[in-house]
Amino acid sequence: MKKIFSIPVVSIMLILLCMVSLAYAAQPIENLVKGQMLDQAKEKEQIEDFISKKASPKEFLLKHKDSLGREELKSITKLEELSYSSPYKAVILDEQAARALLSGGNFSEALLNAPYEWVVPIIAKGNNTAGNTVASFSLYKANEQWQVGEVGGYLRPSDIAFSADVNAIARFLKDNNITIGRAFSHVVALGLHMDLLYVAAEQGEFFIPLIHSRDELYGLEHLKIYTRNQFVAAVGDIFRNGGKRDSGLALTYGAPPLGPTAKQTSSARPVILTIAIVGLVALASIYLFRRIQLADKS
Repeated sequence: MKKIFSIPVVSIMLILLCMVSLAYAAQPIENLVKGQMLDQAKEKEQIEDFISKKASPKEFLLKHKDSLGREELKSITKLEELSYSSPYKAVILDEQAARALLSGGNFSEALLNAPYEWVVPIIAKGNNTAGNTVASFSLYKANEQWQVGEVGGYLRPSDIAFSADVNAIARFLKDNNITIGRAFSHVVALGLHMDLLYVAAEQGEFFIPLIHSRDELYGLEHLKIYTRNQFVAAVGDIFRNGGKRDSGLALTYGAPPLGPTAKQTSSARPVILTIAIVGLVALASIYLFRRIQLADKS
């Protein structure tokens, strides 16, 4: 009878293990990048509603374009010449994530618990700049409300466009033999004067710097792929000494852009929790069923 009881128990445990493994399974790189875009976000409707009804960064951008000093904005004279494009998620490199990075900890897990914002590209529609990305603005959440953070953007316009383009990012990674992975994030590291594309791939963890208005910094080159060890070796001392934030590349609109922000949630955790609950219920049901059978026979 114990053998009969052990068969379903072992079977269920194996099924649970398989399902948990699938929850953490590697995916094609395009899927990981798409997961950081607004189309697959739980707050998609909130963000789209805010952009269409409440956001007014175009007015702010036009009024302060001389302060920003962007060449791409010089020919823009009317609000009608500007429009918004599809946002992408940018995770803020907070203290917990930085510690995980420097200590050899689980960086991808730390990013899941880090604050994030949505970056909205601003597109020019004028005759001279039609279809070109000229700037961006960020949205962050404070007191359960989405708000505009920075207008202008720290990244150069071409990097803003690249960061919002799933196909361009996937093609870039594939050209560098990164096709399968388990995590992807666009990370904002203002203390380092750069954003980062972070990929946890089959071959290891990789960092691609998007350096703010520079082609090289700390020995790192713009849009070049580095292993985790290479990246930490280059910026570790900067982290420990405390970097200074860029100035003159973006303007604060409303509340501070790095104030309270929305926290990410891991999509794998609810799945695993559900699997565990189902498994426990199944085991309990089998146990009770066998007890009832034994009681009937006695």
